[in-house]
Amino acid sequence: MGNIPKDHVKSVELDISGRVEDTSTDTIIALANGVVSSLLIDKQTKRACLNKLRKLGYFGDSIYLRIYVIGLYYLIRPIISKLGLVILDEDFRGKEGFIKEQLINLFLKYKVKFNELSFLFKYIGKRSPAHKIAISSLRKKIKCDLIITESQIINEFSLGKRKRLGTAKSRNS
Repeated sequence: MGNIPKDHVKSVELDISGRVEDTSTDTIIALANGVVSSLLIDKQTKRACLNKLRKLGYFGDSIYLRIYVIGLYYLIRPIISKLGLVILDEDFRGKEGFIKEQLINLFLKYKVKFNELSFLFKYIGKRSPAHKIAISSLRKKIKCDLIITESQIINEFSLGKRKRLGTAKSRNS
């Protein structure tokens, strides 16, 4: 086993405030426990991404999950070398395997080393520091450290490799 960095954090909790699928509110993903960071996906960005992705043939719940995973990736990436265990809230119960697989795919795509990183999905309550940061950021009491853009989200959907599924008009005809 390699040397553990001096600033290594054993585990962090990660929570979300403002559901990704709710385009009337911002989404905040926050982590805490030795390292504190938060990421904003604003409602305008979510709406623009959803409109663009639907025009390109993306539909269903997987859009929201992918946007969430992309947010996770951008939040974790700058501090990944400090992390051992990432504890994620059970916001997407039953989709844990998809989330983990998509997140690992992003790490591999960008050659981000994550050898010592593990993921655990469990209930994170309102007393969690991650929840407090997420809700405070959503209520605009504190500023987010990162803001994800429409182009960052859209670029991760591998648009060049995907065939269009048809338009809404052709499906409803």
